[in-house]
This record gives sequence, C-alpha cells and structure tokens, in this order.
Amino acid sequence: MRIVFINHWAAQLGGAELSLLDIMQHAAPRAETYLVTCENGPLIERARNMGVNCRVLPCGIPRGALRRWRLAANLMRSIPALFSYAAFVIRLARLLRGLAPAVAHANVPRSHLALMLSARLGYTGRCCFHMREIFPRPSLAGFLYAALFPRARSGVIAISHAVNNRLPAALVRRSRVILNGVTVPAAIVRRNTTAPVRCICLGRIVPWKGCHLLIDAFARLYSRCPAGSCTLDLVGGSYYWNDNYRRDLDKRILRAGLADICRLHDHADDPMAELMACDLFCIASFEEPFGRAAAEAHACGLPVTGFDSGGISEIVDNGKTGLLAPYGDIEALADAMQRLVTDSGLRRTMGAAARVRAQEYFSAAVQIPKIVGSITAGAI
Repeated sequence: MRIVFINHWAAQLGGAELSLLDIMQHAAPRAETYLVTCENGPLIERARNMGVNCRVLPCGIPRGALRRWRLAANLMRSIPALFSYAAFVIRLARLLRGLAPAVAHANVPRSHLALMLSARLGYTGRCCFHMREIFPRPSLAGFLYAALFPRARSGVIAISHAVNNRLPAALVRRSRVILNGVTVPAAIVRRNTTAPVRCICLGRIVPWKGCHLLIDAFARLYSRCPAGSCTLDLVGGSYYWNDNYRRDLDKRILRAGLADICRLHDHADDPMAELMACDLFCIASFEEPFGRAAAEAHACGLPVTGFDSGGISEIVDNGKTGLLAPYGDIEALADAMQRLVTDSGLRRTMGAAARVRAQEYFSAAVQIPKIVGSITAGAI
C-alpha cells in the first residue's frame, strides 16, 4: 500500500507536524509512505529517518500570506501568490497521478485546499483530510471546503468534537472524530521544591493562542500573592508570524512589572522536559481545535487552567483535572490560577487525575493506531 502525506510547511514543528510524525512513524513499517512539503526542514529530516520518501515541491508564497484562515482571501488579493500556489497544485496533482497512492492524506488547511484541487486536476485516488481547525461562521474557507470537497472518495478525521461540530455539512457526513495522541511518559519526576510555583504556557507565540490575555491574568494573580510565590514561562516560537506580537508581549510584561517572574522563551525541542520542570499548565486561547500541549501537560501530571472553549473543554475535566474559566473572563482565569498556585494539595490531586485521563483518552499508543487504521483500511 502506498500513502502520500501532504503538509505544506516543514521548517518548524508545531502540533500538526508532531502529530503527523507520530502517524508516519506508525504507518512507515506497514506501507510505502511519501511526504510532500513545500520546503526543507526538521519535518523532512525526521521523516527521512523513519524511512519515509520525501519530496519538496517549492511554493513561493510568503509565509504571512497563509496565516490561519486567511489562505483563500490572501491568495485572491495577491496575483503572484495565486500563480505560485496554482503552480504548486499542478505539480502536486502530477506527482499524485504518477505515484497513484491508495490514499493521499492532507494534514493542514494549506494542504487540504491543494489536495481538493488536485482531485479536480485528475487525481482519482482516495483523499483523507485531517481537520485541525475550527471553522469560523460564516467564512470563505468554509464555502471553499464545501464547494471543492471530493465527496465520492474522501474521508475526514476531526481531531476533536469542537472541530467536527463546525465543519461544513458536506464534510460532516464523511467525518469521524479521533483525538490526537500524545506520549504518556512511563514515569514522571516531580520537582522537589514547593516555591515558587512554576506556571508554563507551551505552544506557538501567536495572537490566537491568547498569550496577551494570559499575561494579564498572571498580573492579576501576582498582585494577590506574596512576592516570589509563582513564575510564568511562555515557551514557543513565532516562525510563521512576524515578531511584532512577541515584542508587544515583552512590552506588556514590562508595563505590568513582571520582568523578573514572567519570561518569553523560544521553541523547545523537548516539550516533555519543560513540562516536567513545572507545576501548572496555563493557556488562554479561544476555540483551540485540540490543545496538544494541554494533553501533554496532563500526561506529565500537570493540572491545566484555561478558558472553557474549543478542544480545551474536551481535554480538561473541569474541577477534576484542571479549572476552566468563561472565555475572556480574565478575573475568573486569574482566580483559577490562584486556586492551584496557593493549594499544593489540589495541584497534586488534579495532577494525578490528569495523568489518568491522558492515559485513558489521549495516549498515542491508543489513538495513533486508530488514525492509521482509518487511513489504510478505508474505514473513515
């Protein structure tokens, strides 16, 4: 069996890319696997080490033109970008026709659109669309997906019920919810010290992750707690975004007087090690499609605080494995953080329950075979 995986970017490993690596690692011993991207990078390097055949089809669209759900609008506004993307799609369709895989798997929105268009350009094999975004309503993207979706020979994997509930109707009829899988360490090493309590937010430093809201909540928390009682580290890169947001966050931290206890860090190569060195995971994103880092935090025995929105609501068992606040309620988020910062017993109890929940619902050992089985067996 031959499978082609398509993921537009390769230069930085986000949640979608890490999930794809898990899938390819499980699939490579069972099928002839190919990975198609538009650039070289760590994704290509790690895939090759697994025995995956890799192809790079250049696509000269500036990274800023493909942010989140602005793909279609930016392509239509930029003639050079439109021609570059069209050339990429033509090369992809030609490659798919030549390889004739049993299934082509598109992992992110840039790849979804390319695969849908390839199906219009002569690729006749099965298509699998891994949906990792929550569609706005209404949206041009939703309209395009509904219009271009090759219904007769396609399946959809939604990474959460939050994602599935917002898919266009044409995709929902062909969809199946399979949660992302994360590694659950066989053992965890807890910090010996009790103070300060180390809070962490792990993920891309971009606006939709709500890092500015988290800093505001932490400022309120810190004003209520004794000096030196807690710290906050925001860990992640901003590779597919400009640096203005990151600079704004630095200014926000300085204005709040938090420079000594709230810090921004670059992308972490070993996120599990970062999580195990901390006590509490905090996130302030809105309509997070899944929240891989939150699931990893649970796997490392950390309770999670965040907004009751999107996939975070499915990861956290509110009141048992973490505390959730209504979206946008900074005071409520600060209250949730304060409860867990000041109550070590509650942190331990919720952290233990979080690890059990991760083992039951988010373990890669369980979830990844389900995903690969759906792709290879046509069971979507």
